[in-house]
Amino acid sequence: MTAHAPQQRRLPLTVDNITELLKLSTVADCLRLTGDDVLELVADHELGRVFNLGSKAAQRRELRIWRVSFQEYVKEGVSARQPLDEIIAAILPALCSRPAELVTIRGTNLQLRWSCSQELLRNLIVEDELRTANVPGPKESPAITYTSAAAFLKRRAL
Repeated sequence: MTAHAPQQRRLPLTVDNITELLKLSTVADCLRLTGDDVLELVADHELGRVFNLGSKAAQRRELRIWRVSFQEYVKEGVSARQPLDEIIAAILPALCSRPAELVTIRGTNLQLRWSCSQELLRNLIVEDELRTANVPGPKESPAITYTSAAAFLKRRAL
């Protein structure tokens, strides 16, 4: 008689993917293109909404493509243009009926949503591109105001 190894029971757990902005390299890998080819698509406005998240001191642009418009491009070959305010509302966490002026977003949450580093967020805060509601401790994530994050995306939309 052969004994069967116990099997893990399937748990009803799902992990939401909150990455809303994709790096240029991710898009290039998915499409099997070079970075220059993707930059051409960006210049031709074929990938939909693109944002430059780079700090003022950055040597090069930090381009991010909105995930939804990229998915539309992959499916349809073209990306629909939605109003910028709707896109920004989709990129940032839901307000949940709270006034935007009272909402803050953890820096770690923005790092995941925007596919960016802690260093980039810190530079944007120092350059006053993003505002915080607190002075974070040594191992604490800054609480970035919703209104400053939304205004930043609006300014940086290409």
